[in-house]
Order: sequence, then structure tokens, then C-alpha cells
Amino acid sequence: MSNIVLLGNVYTPCPGRITTSSWAPGASDPALTPKQSKEALTARLIELAKVDPIMLFMKGIPKSPVCHFSRRIVRILNDRGIVYDSFNVLTDEDVRQGLKEFADWLTFPQLCE
Repeated sequence: MSNIVLLGNVYTPCPGRITTSSWAPGASDPALTPKQSKEALTARLIELAKVDPIMLFMKGIPKSPVCHFSRRIVRILNDRGIVYDSFNVLTDEDVRQGLKEFADWLTFPQLCE
């Protein structure tokens, strides 16, 4: 399981890329029971967090953050040359709400390592 990392943690700078994940449920996904849905969402969150060694769950995308805090963490990561991937939590309400419970943290952005 991934650790949630707060802004105070220090990362080793490294050159690299910035990409944006586009995970979305398929239109043909079968209906799930509430318990199956929660288990599926937890598995999905874990997989999302594993997309890159550092995953940023944020409001907006790195080129266009929607809130001050997302803009700030993007600037910090970019200024230090840290390689990361991102997920726009505004595009998927299940991920947005599920990550709050999964990480036991109610606000965004969130970094997973």
C-alpha cells in the first residue's frame, strides 16, 4: 500500500517527465454490490497510486491547476525536477471521495509515494 506524503517531506531531485493519467471506468463495467464497489475502488486507488513512483492527486492538471494548493505543489515538484504523474480528482467523483477515506485525509492535493 502506498504512503501518503505531505508537503514537508523532501524528495531527491531527478530529471524526467510529467504526464497525466486518464483512468476511467469503462461503460461496460458490470454493476457491483456496495461491498464489491468499495473493494474495487480501493484496488483502483492502489493501482492509480502505483502508476508512477510519485503520484499527485490534484484539482486540475499540472499545466492548469484549479486551486492555489495544487498550483503550489506542482511548482514545488517542477522546481526541484521531481518526476511524478498526476490525476485530476475533479474528473472522477468516485476517486475523489474514495481517496479521502483511503488516505484518511479530506483535502487535495495529495501525494502518494
